[in-house]
Amino acid sequence: MLTLLWFFFAGNPLFSQCTCFCPGTGVCQSSPDFEFSYCGPDTLYLDANCEAVFGFGGSPPGACSVHGNGPGTPTGVDAALTGLNVGDVVTGETMLTVFFVVTDDVGNQDTFSFPMWFVDTLPPDPVTPPSNTIVQCDGGLSISSWVDLQMTLLNNNATDNCGLDTITHDFDPANHTFADTTCGIVLVTFTLKDINGNEKQVQATFETQDTVAPTFTIPPDLVRNCQDPLDTASTGNYANLMDNCDPNPTIAFAEVILPGACPFEITIQRTWTAVDACGNSRAQTQTITVVDNEAPDFDAPADLTVDCQDANDLNITGQPIPLGDNCDPNPKISFSDLILPGSCPNSFTIERTWSIEDTCGNRRDSLQVITVIDTLPPDIFPQAQNMTIACMDPINIDSIFNAWVTAQGNAAATDNCSSAGDLSWAAFNSGTADPAALPPPNCPSPDSGIFRRQMVTFVVEDECGNKDSTQATFTVEDFLPPQLSQCPPDLTVPNDPGACEAFLLLPLPMIEENCDNFFFPDMAFSSRQLTAPPGDPLETPVDIVPLEFFVPGPPFRAVGPVTLQIDLVNVDAESPTEFFRIIGEDGTDLGQTNLTPQPQCNNSTTVVNLTEEQFNSWGFDGLLEITLIPNVPPTLPGR
Repeated sequence: MLTLLWFFFAGNPLFSQCTCFCPGTGVCQSSPDFEFSYCGPDTLYLDANCEAVFGFGGSPPGACSVHGNGPGTPTGVDAALTGLNVGDVVTGETMLTVFFVVTDDVGNQDTFSFPMWFVDTLPPDPVTPPSNTIVQCDGGLSISSWVDLQMTLLNNNATDNCGLDTITHDFDPANHTFADTTCGIVLVTFTLKDINGNEKQVQATFETQDTVAPTFTIPPDLVRNCQDPLDTASTGNYANLMDNCDPNPTIAFAEVILPGACPFEITIQRTWTAVDACGNSRAQTQTITVVDNEAPDFDAPADLTVDCQDANDLNITGQPIPLGDNCDPNPKISFSDLILPGSCPNSFTIERTWSIEDTCGNRRDSLQVITVIDTLPPDIFPQAQNMTIACMDPINIDSIFNAWVTAQGNAAATDNCSSAGDLSWAAFNSGTADPAALPPPNCPSPDSGIFRRQMVTFVVEDECGNKDSTQATFTVEDFLPPQLSQCPPDLTVPNDPGACEAFLLLPLPMIEENCDNFFFPDMAFSSRQLTAPPGDPLETPVDIVPLEFFVPGPPFRAVGPVTLQIDLVNVDAESPTEFFRIIGEDGTDLGQTNLTPQPQCNNSTTVVNLTEEQFNSWGFDGLLEITLIPNVPPTLPGR
């Protein structure tokens, strides 16, 4: 530890002991004898009155450190400041020199000097600093005027402890990034500087606002046809574009297209939007309705008369020539027909309505009248063919002839309008208006070998009465003679008494001719009232019932089975024993009659089949006899 005595030679000296170590701090000086370090303050700061009280300050004040470099030991330190005492007030910034005298115990002495600074570090006070300001772009206050106003306030009100030097700002109109008539914010820095170089910066913003959107006029809503141009030169442009601040606001439009009822009808919502430099915008919408209300146009084909086969041929009756549509490049052409009947099915009038229609349903109609006639007869091919047949048993010549006539002699016909099924055929004996019929045999025939012959004219007629005809001949040939059968046998007969002759009934032979055989059904009737002898009707049997049928005799004969039907009417014949035996002409038992149903006195029917041999034998003489014999059981005589 080093004990020092130090003095001020500026008025009353102050002695103090101090122990000071200045490890790397303080202000140090050296001489051959001493190493001196001043650890006290070298700067005193001026107060708000630009004053400072002189003193060394520190703890202890004026702390220092002395080391001997020579043979002696330092014994004291004197500090002196000529003309100023500790505690005196110093005004304004200045620098004073402090002297320290160091002695040792062998009489060595050195003087060390150090500067003492009186410093002003307090910046100016703006008192009324600039305030942030917001103005409307059309309010009339410019930023330059505002800066001048702030400078005036600072010059009038700002203070400093030692004295102001200058007040400046950094606003430069040349670097101003926006016009006073638009919007934006400018940060202005104001710098206050005192006489000692202390500065104070204050900042404020000048904001120009624009909250009003531009104004303009849009074209009115309108309706346009689909072929009309839709640019602004045709539909109208904006007008009277103005803004309260921006001299050149921008404007543009955007469109929304809404589909309509058909492809060429739309609604355009054209929205015009004006924007000023501050982003204020105003939108207005113009509605453009695009319609298609014009029908397509075309040249319809002319009225004409055509034959019936051409009625449906559009290449002949004609088709319209489209002239186009204002919007639809492919309008649809169609037609509908109204048929007005004429004098016959293939003679009529077509009222053909041609229609041309675009996709929006606009339609134009035109009437074409087509008169349809039928003047051509049917065409016969092949022609009717002759037919020749030979008489042969058992063919039916008339049936074959009728079939040949029905088939039009195998002729066929087509017609330009009527279908084959709608053609009508008629057959006449040629040269007459008589329906075709095969004449009866003409024997002897004038033409050898011809049994029957007929020339037939076949007439075909269409639905409108147009006719054509063809002729053919039906011939029946006969080159075979008749055939005899069942000839009576040879026999010898005596002459009649008293006469040189004899009367004899000879049976006729059967004659068969391959052409002249005629088949026809025949029916004979015989009716008898049942009778009985006098007496008790319950005990007396009825009489035998003879039945006689007159039938054709030779040369006619049966060629198949013969049916015999016996009807008992209102007869008491319901019991098993109450019936008649049926007896043929030669005594053949043909069966019995059927019983009548309950109650008594009812009806019954019995059918018996005779062979053709039985019929031909029994009816040879033209009379067929059948006998009904009542049944009389042995145990029931008379019942």
